[in-house]
Amino acid sequence: MLKEFAKRLSAKVRETDTVSRFGADEFTVLVTDIQERDGVALVAKHIMEALDPPFDVNGTERKMGASVGIALYPDDAADPDNLIKAADTAMYTIKVAGKGDFAFASEPAEDTAK
Repeated sequence: MLKEFAKRLSAKVRETDTVSRFGADEFTVLVTDIQERDGVALVAKHIMEALDPPFDVNGTERKMGASVGIALYPDDAADPDNLIKAADTAMYTIKVAGKGDFAFASEPAEDTAK
């Protein structure tokens, strides 16, 4: 299921972007050369849409959703480790709020989901 998840995720980003598995069921996507937050938000929406249809696991349909945390360089952090931490914190904000959405690290908690 994670392999199919990775394929769907990779299909929604550009060849110049990087998709990597970060942990058990966590993936990191490095998106470059997008100058506006709306462009990054659009990428997040496309990723979530790609993951919405059920997955076929040995003939059984399984649903898997996504909570997406977004951190922007250099606004949220100036180095890779802190960028990942900022995105991770934003992702957990969404998970606590009920999942299935995205949040920017730089937005206040009550205004994170778009």
